[in-house]
Amino acid sequence: MGNMGLTIATSMINSGNKIHWTSEGRSEQTKQNGRNLEGSIEHESMKELFNSSDVVFCIGRLGAGIDTINSAADNKFDGIYVDGNNLSGESSEKEISEIAESANIKYVEALFRGYPIGYDQGGGEDKRDLYLSGQWRFAKIIESLFSDGIWKVHIVPESAKALNRTRFKRLF
Repeated sequence: MGNMGLTIATSMINSGNKIHWTSEGRSEQTKQNGRNLEGSIEHESMKELFNSSDVVFCIGRLGAGIDTINSAADNKFDGIYVDGNNLSGESSEKEISEIAESANIKYVEALFRGYPIGYDQGGGEDKRDLYLSGQWRFAKIIESLFSDGIWKVHIVPESAKALNRTRFKRLF
C-alpha cells in the first residue's frame, strides 16, 4: 500500500469494510504501511489473499496489473477484480480485461482521480473522484464500498480508463 493504496484502504475501512492485503513481493515501505493500518488483515501470499477476499483491488505501477490478473486467474479467483492501473497504457488495459474475461473473472475498471490523503492539493480534501465501468451490478457493489465520502463515485458506461486518455489531463 503506497499513498494512494492507503487512501483507498482508509476509505473502505471508514465505510465499514475489512481490508485484506498481501506482503508477498511488496517493498518494506508498503509492508510497513499495511501493518500500520488499523483494521487491515495481512496475508503471506497472493493465493491466500485470493482465497480470503470477495473483492480484490489492483492499484500498482508498471507490470503489476498483468501479474496480478494472471495470479487471480491461476488461483481461480471467484470474487470481483477491480483494476485501477491507469499508467500502463491501452494495450495492457486490453490484455488485463481479456485475461479476466477468459478466466471468467468478474471485472471492473477503476479510475481514481485525485490525490492521496494528506497531499496539499489546494482547495481541500474533497476533490477525489472514482470512475467505475464494467457490469453494472459489480460496479454498484464496488460503489457501496466507498460510502464514507472520501471518493465521489461515478459509474460510467464507457471505459473508466479511456476517460483518462480522452477527457482528463493527467494529475500525476
